[in-house]
Amino acid sequence: MRTRGLDELNLPAIIIGLILWFAFLAEPVFSQQVYDPWESYNRKVFSFNEAVDKKVMEPVAQAYADLLPNKVEKGIANFFENLGFPVQFANSLLQLKPGQALTFLVRFAINTTLGIGGFIDTASAIGLKSPDKEDFGLTLASYSVPPGPYFVLPFLGPSTVRDTIGIGVDFFLSPPYLLWKSSLSAGLKDKLIYSSSALDFVEKRASLLDAVRAGREASLDYYLFTRSAYFQYRKGLLYDGFPPDEFDDDDFE
Repeated sequence: MRTRGLDELNLPAIIIGLILWFAFLAEPVFSQQVYDPWESYNRKVFSFNEAVDKKVMEPVAQAYADLLPNKVEKGIANFFENLGFPVQFANSLLQLKPGQALTFLVRFAINTTLGIGGFIDTASAIGLKSPDKEDFGLTLASYSVPPGPYFVLPFLGPSTVRDTIGIGVDFFLSPPYLLWKSSLSAGLKDKLIYSSSALDFVEKRASLLDAVRAGREASLDYYLFTRSAYFQYRKGLLYDGFPPDEFDDDDFE
């Protein structure tokens, strides 16, 4: 009997099922405090990430920022933001935000054509501003799926159990995965995937140069600072940039 290969499995459905099962088990009670039962492990990974960042990523990102003119750097950022359309569009629909999904669709059409493949944010120039970013972690949060424990990912940084597997689900709509599934030759696929992923990673790190340095200088415990900043950032996204003054911390903490 023929066995099913990886490509034939419904991996998104499997991962969604796992996160729904695991997230509910991972945090048996809600708390007003950040749920960080794996702090010892998280601090070790955090220290590893910091070492890699200071020795490799920060110098590379700084060289990138110094080498490229601001307009070129902005164009590259626009390009990768435009490529994120499938994730933004799909999660907007899943969150029952048809108006927002339509905005993402129209922006993608305008920027891909009039914006030369997305390098120029023509849509914003004519008044069609981008909504706040969406992802599958936020989609799960919108359906009251609890976050589970705080979790620091190697190389990627702060997350939660819910958001970590949300990253995995979103991967199936990401440029690397879509390239991998394309009809291009294997050699060309590899070159495009590795080069574009590296450039995207460096561009995002370069955009955080000042913020990271300020955080390191201002905080007595940078681990706690980063953890707090992550939850505040995610709360802002969940409430579309307008979190209430007081709200139930169950969604994220």
